Amino acid sequence: MHRIGSTVAAFFAALSVFSAVARDEAVSRHETRKLARGWEFKLADASDWQKVEVPHDWAIAGPFDPLGEGETGKLPWKGSGTYRLTLESPGELRPGWTNELVFEGVMARSRVVFNGRELGGSDYGYMGYRVDLTPFIKPGKNELRVEVDTLDHRSRWYPGAGIYRRVLLEQSFGPRVLPDTMAIVAGEISPAAAVVNVSCETTLGPTNFSFRVENPRLWDVADAEPKLYTLEFMGQRFRYGIRSFEFTVDRGFMLNGRRVEIRGACLHSDLGILGMAFNRSAMRRQLARMKEMGFNAVRTSHNCPSPELLELCDEMGLLVWNECFDKWDSTAGRRPEQNLEEYVAKYLERFVRRDRNHPSVIVWSIGNEIDSMTSDPQSKDGTTRERCRLFRETVRRFDKTRPVSIASCAWYDAVVAGCEYDDLDLVGWNYSTRYAFYRAKRPSQPVIESESASCIASSGFYADAWPTSKYDLAVSAREVDASGRNCPGWGDPPDRDFERMQRDLYCAGQFV
Repeated sequence: MHRIGSTVAAFFAALSVFSAVARDEAVSRHETRKLARGWEFKLADASDWQKVEVPHDWAIAGPFDPLGEGETGKLPWKGSGTYRLTLESPGELRPGWTNELVFEGVMARSRVVFNGRELGGSDYGYMGYRVDLTPFIKPGKNELRVEVDTLDHRSRWYPGAGIYRRVLLEQSFGPRVLPDTMAIVAGEISPAAAVVNVSCETTLGPTNFSFRVENPRLWDVADAEPKLYTLEFMGQRFRYGIRSFEFTVDRGFMLNGRRVEIRGACLHSDLGILGMAFNRSAMRRQLARMKEMGFNAVRTSHNCPSPELLELCDEMGLLVWNECFDKWDSTAGRRPEQNLEEYVAKYLERFVRRDRNHPSVIVWSIGNEIDSMTSDPQSKDGTTRERCRLFRETVRRFDKTRPVSIASCAWYDAVVAGCEYDDLDLVGWNYSTRYAFYRAKRPSQPVIESESASCIASSGFYADAWPTSKYDLAVSAREVDASGRNCPGWGDPPDRDFERMQRDLYCAGQFV
C-alpha cells in the first residue's frame, strides 16, 4: 500500500514522498463506507410495506405471465414502487461529517427524496449516482424515500426492477478527494520500477503527482490472484494495478509484452433465475466456472456493469470489454425529446470516471449493434462519423490509456462509405466473419470479434441423428442437441469461430 498524509499540511508537503505501509483496518479514520440497511418496499398498488434486503429485484418472484413479452422473461418488471429507509442522527448519520448515499444501480428511472426534499435520481438504470444528505440532516429520525418507475423503459432482455445493486453510505471528515476524480495511471514500466501518475480533484483544489513502485508485480490474466496495489491518500483508499497492453493491427492483443488471445463471454447483468439483484458470491462462482472453461475475458453486454463485477475481475484476472450502452434510444433510458449527443456524452463521462482505475478494463465500448445512418438515413438514433468521433473524444478526455470501440453488426460497406468508424481506436464486429471483411477494407485499424457463436443447446440431450447443419433441430423431440452444432441464423457453431481465431492472428479474439 502506498500512503500519503491526510492533514492539510502533510497533504502539500508529501505530494512527491510516498512510503509502502501495511494497514489492516477496514475503515480509515477519515472515511467510512458501509451498506445502507433496513429497507422497506411497496409497489404502487400495494397497501402494506414489506421488509426487503437491498440489492432487490421486485420482479423476479413473478408471477410468470405466459402471454408476456418473451424477450424480457414474461415477468412483471414493468411498474412503479417506492423504497423507504429511516436513518438516525446521531447514529447511522454522523454530524460534522459529509454523509452521502451511493446508488450503484436502480432500474430504471428513480427519484430520491430525503426529509421531503428531492435530492436527485437517474433516468439510466444501469449507471449509478450519489446524493449528498449532509445539508438536510435533522436530529433524530430522517426519512429517505426512493421512487422507482420502469413503465416507459424498453429492453431487449430481462432488466429487472428496483434497487438491484448496492446502496452505500459514504461518510468522510476533513479534506478529501472529490468523488470519481481520482485517476491512477501506470506510466513507464520496467522490471526494476514503475512510475505511477496520479491526478485528482480535492476539496483543497486539483493536484497531480507521481511516485515509483520498485520491482513492480504486473497485473496479469496468467496469475491465479493478480497483483493489486492500494494508494491511500487523504484518508481514502484507491485500488489499482500495474500492467501494459496494446491492440495491434497484425498481432492482435498484447498484454505485458506478449500476445494473448482474448477468449471472452458476453455476459448480461442478470444472474439467471436469481434475477437482477447483484449477488457477489453468485457472480464470483460464475466467473470461476468460466475461468475453468478457459475464458479470460468478459464483455459487459450491453450496459454499464455493477462496480462489484469489475472488482471481481480485478481480483480474479479477467479482462473486461466495458460497454456503456446497447442502443442510444429508449433502451438507454433516453426520451425522444432528449438530445442524443448530450445524453450519451453525459453517461459516457460518468462511466469512464467511475471505472478508469480498474486494471481489468481494456476497452471502452460506446454501443452495440447500432444502425448505421449511412445505410439507413431514417435511423435518427444511428451512428455517424461525427457521433463516433464526439463520443471517442468524450471518453479520451477522462482516459487516454484505453481504446474506444463499438460492437457492430452493420454492413461494413455502409460504415466504410460513411467513414463512420474511422476515428475509433478499435472496431468490434458481431458474427458472420464481419471482422475479416472490414479488415480488407480498413487494414490499418485493429479488429476484434465482439460477439460470436450464439450456440443453442438443451443440456444433456443428444438426438438419435447427428445434426447436419445449424438449422437441423430435433423438432419431434422439442429439444436442441447438446453437440454444439445448432445455432440461430446469425450465429455459427463455436468450433468454427475457434478455428477462425487460430487462423486470423490479427484479430484480437472473441466474445461468445
